[in-house]
Amino acid sequence: MRLHPRVRGWFTVGLVSTGYLIVVAVASSAVAAVAHRLGASGVRGEAAIRLTGSALGQLCGVLLLEAFLRARGRSLREIGLWKSAPPVAWFLAIVLTATIVAMMLAGPLRGAAHLREVTLFHAYTSSVAALGAGFGEEILFRGYVMTELAWSGAGRVSQMVAAAVIFGFAHARWASLGQGFDPGVLLGTVGATTMAGALYGALYLVGRRSLMPAIVSHACTDFLIEPWLVLLALEGALGR
Repeated sequence: MRLHPRVRGWFTVGLVSTGYLIVVAVASSAVAAVAHRLGASGVRGEAAIRLTGSALGQLCGVLLLEAFLRARGRSLREIGLWKSAPPVAWFLAIVLTATIVAMMLAGPLRGAAHLREVTLFHAYTSSVAALGAGFGEEILFRGYVMTELAWSGAGRVSQMVAAAVIFGFAHARWASLGQGFDPGVLLGTVGATTMAGALYGALYLVGRRSLMPAIVSHACTDFLIEPWLVLLALEGALGR
């Protein structure tokens, strides 16, 4: 039985997104197992392990996504990777980055983000977070999800909302990074990342479906704040 194009599009998006998140989870668990076996310890060590595993999983996920697209005669460039964007999209990317970072520094990271710290931990975790999430999450959630739905005939609002919601729930694991499951962190994290996802989706559309402004904005944001957010979550202090 042949599925309606829109039904097939939504089904494919769900299947690919789930597969991608499983790959990230498996890679994260594998890196953690190896690191702990080698004696890694401490909250900063744990943060570095978490970010390394996530970035490795996202890289593997992008490679598998590229293989999936090529099997269908498509490419990552068709979903916006390396595609040029109009100046207005770059301007909005700067505004969006500054706004999100300012809100985080004034909110959950108030007094907890040591942006001037010059350590290997800071340099490494910031770089890994920027490369992993900036490229991996934007390629999947904005580039692939929104384009796959566009190919199936879904409208722009549906594309943007779907990508934002999936992006939000993909961060639900943050609620379990501390000593136990925290419902408050779950609601706050999913809500905040869903909103951010919608803004990145709007940026993708304003940029004429170029992923580059969203990738750069997301990467710069995570470079500045992600290590400190992970530390707070691991200490059970996120949302307090």
